[in-house]
Amino acid sequence: MPILEKAYAKFNVFYANIDGGTPLQSFRDLTGMPTVRYYSGNQEDSELFGIINDADKREWVMSAAC
Repeated sequence: MPILEKAYAKFNVFYANIDGGTPLQSFRDLTGMPTVRYYSGNQEDSELFGIINDADKREWVMSAAC
């Protein structure tokens, strides 16, 4: 993980430029793949669990933040 963090900092010129942000931003920057954000407060628990289960079956990378 530290080597990945260092590579991401170099990608953004230096560490001060990566202060804050979300995992979503770094996933998009490092992979170039599209990303989706879900807000847990906007969905029923069963709907959110369905989204997580579907993403897990597709072996997509997931993260959580608050």
